[in-house]
Amino acid sequence: MTSAEALDAVLDDLRTYRVDPGAGGYFTALRQVDLLAHLALRFTGDAYHTHTGDIESDNPTQDALTAHQTAATIGRAFAHYTQALPALTKASDPATQTTLKGQVAALTHHSALRRHLDTAQRTLDEARHVLKGVTPLPTNSPSSTVAEPPAAPNPPHRPGR
Repeated sequence: MTSAEALDAVLDDLRTYRVDPGAGGYFTALRQVDLLAHLALRFTGDAYHTHTGDIESDNPTQDALTAHQTAATIGRAFAHYTQALPALTKASDPATQTTLKGQVAALTHHSALRRHLDTAQRTLDEARHVLKGVTPLPTNSPSSTVAEPPAAPNPPHRPGR
């Protein structure tokens, strides 16, 4: 499996298996943290072996730099996953579900969990762009293409007409 295929496999796993509060979600999160750690290590190793000539390359310096940049980007996704773990722990606490006050307090943890996991997902998408050599647009910049406006809604249905 190539490094790009490994990254795609991890991206697919993160999209397929959602991390939700509870024991199953905690297991999934820890498994995905493990995948991210191994993936970052693989790209770091690839960079080293490309730079030292153990892996043949037409441009070893550039390929090693790309692998290091991809590893660093994966490391940011790893950091977001580890930052999501405290929120996952609090959101998974069964004691918070017993009272209305606890349920309201858990909303903050659910929000933090989703925010970190969504950011990790976007960061891994960015890692894929780095690996392909594509410079992605910043997430807060407008797109270079203009989307078509949505179609006008259908008129309401009126019986007998």
